[in-house]
Amino acid sequence: MKKSLIKNILGLGLLWLSASPAFAQSAAPKTVVVPPQPFVFEIPQKLPESINSKVEETMPVLSQDGKILYFVRVLHAENIGGRLSGHDIWYSYRNADGSWQDPKNGLISLNNKGNNAVLGFSQEGDRIFLLNQYGSGPSFKSGLSYSELAGSRWAYPKEVKIPKLKKDGFFYNAYLSPDEEVLIVSMKQRTQPGDEDLYIAVRQSDGRWGDFQNMGAKINTPGFEAFPYLSADKQTLYFSSNGHGGFGDADVFMSARQDESWTNWSKPVNLGKPVNSKGFDASFALYTDSTAFFISNREGGMSDIYQTRIARPLEQKEQAVPIVFQELTENEMEELKPTPEDNSMADLSDNKKEAIVVEDVYPLTVSIYFAFDSYQLSPEAQTKLRELFQKYTNGNDIKVNLTGHTDAIGTESYNKRLSINRAFSAEEFLINAGLAQERVYTEGKGEAEPAATNDTAEGRRQNRRVTIMVVK
Repeated sequence: MKKSLIKNILGLGLLWLSASPAFAQSAAPKTVVVPPQPFVFEIPQKLPESINSKVEETMPVLSQDGKILYFVRVLHAENIGGRLSGHDIWYSYRNADGSWQDPKNGLISLNNKGNNAVLGFSQEGDRIFLLNQYGSGPSFKSGLSYSELAGSRWAYPKEVKIPKLKKDGFFYNAYLSPDEEVLIVSMKQRTQPGDEDLYIAVRQSDGRWGDFQNMGAKINTPGFEAFPYLSADKQTLYFSSNGHGGFGDADVFMSARQDESWTNWSKPVNLGKPVNSKGFDASFALYTDSTAFFISNREGGMSDIYQTRIARPLEQKEQAVPIVFQELTENEMEELKPTPEDNSMADLSDNKKEAIVVEDVYPLTVSIYFAFDSYQLSPEAQTKLRELFQKYTNGNDIKVNLTGHTDAIGTESYNKRLSINRAFSAEEFLINAGLAQERVYTEGKGEAEPAATNDTAEGRRQNRRVTIMVVK
């Protein structure tokens, strides 16, 4: 586990460091408000130790061809100038089997004794966008630079002519779209209260950049907004913030563009677990092959780089979603049709609803049930959770164990993710009701522990559940 060595912001125009107390000083109250997320993500995998060293790794950016991962290392002894002389860009090649080679620090033209970071690439991949301006000395001058590929090497960086960054404070971060038409900058301005906000500039028809505009009150809060990233179609904004509530220090959010302007965005949606955690989660970027990279210090200490993938789009409310990775039998397809039970998503236990009996007997175990291929809480499930919270969670010594389960339709890995998401749905409801996060333990068993046979529709209905155990 990494030790937390960094307790402040180093230098000018650098990266947020995940261990920095600056994140917590003006954070919003830690209430968890998680609207439905747009995708179901696979459980994130931390990249190997060769990439995630004992120091800080941050700002992962994948090359346009998907073969090279660029990232930043802080406080590393092999950085140019040593461990206390700035941030360097490192890179790792991806093997054909998806594994990563040992990273290198060999970008002589892109690294100096200042603070260096990759912001993105051009559409063709032959131009790399960089933080700060490069000159004869360390790259301490605010701005953006670019370097063009000359054979197999990156040329010495040149300045990107953009509107002047009228920022107040050390930290800023930026995103430049691959077509070089949209620039989003996270920075602090004296005219705006609070911490860093997101500002946007758009290239005009004459080729010049327009002025920076604040991206609006729906996006920006008294807390910080940082690490912006636009989807390929420029309609979805991803960013990190500690001002919209969430699970921890900073969470990743998404917002949809509402019209042709660039300042009208939908209310940000928390990506939820498993992307976000109690720690600092940021620098999220989603690529065309459904792979996403981000950083997190969820294991304590400084940040590491994680990788995840979209498992499937979030199902629409009150619509059954066919499983696309296998063919279903006629009986299984019949389960997709609405039934009286599915219409109300009623709880099932020997064809009867369970009643919570008030008694001082522990452990107390009850279950809530879910529709086919869904982790949306039914009204009946919400009622049961609310009743359980009100009757059994007044004592400080009470703990709640939530275990998600599925039927046997689908692959084991898919069902494992679905069971975890079901348990997370119950967890989020109880936390919103007022249960302390540290009093909840959540896990998913997939199809491994059925309550009934999976050979019948009725048995499969009883297996689509979350088991709730209240213990002292």
